[in-house]
Amino acid sequence: MTTFFDDLINSLVNAFSGTAYGETPKPNIDYMVIDKTFGRGLKWMITYRVNRILDKHPGKSYKFGKTGQGITRAEWDDYVNSSYRNMYFLYETTSENHVSELEVYNIKKHKQESKNDNIRDTKFDNISRESGRYHVYLMI
Repeated sequence: MTTFFDDLINSLVNAFSGTAYGETPKPNIDYMVIDKTFGRGLKWMITYRVNRILDKHPGKSYKFGKTGQGITRAEWDDYVNSSYRNMYFLYETTSENHVSELEVYNIKKHKQESKNDNIRDTKFDNISRESGRYHVYLMI
């Protein structure tokens, strides 16, 4: 149970850090590629878009992920109660294998960067899908 002072301190920390815990990150589909042929060209295109997104948010922590839940994934507690405020969708497809491979590719590509919050780079786990579509996303 939190006290009034805990809430006050958290509010002050959030105000000074530029984060607002308890808010759903804003989804953004402006950088999304839909059902492009999977291969080197797609990976290059996604890398280019990721770099553009990261350039827009210098110094911010980020995390790659995959989902079959679409935009509703941003509403889950692990992101609502985090410092991430933006959810950029990078790729949409009907192939679970393609989103898994692309997620791992991006995690490994950015693994050495200090602001990358991904802990593991091998995430070939099953995901459920709500809409028949899978997505790779970037949280910032």
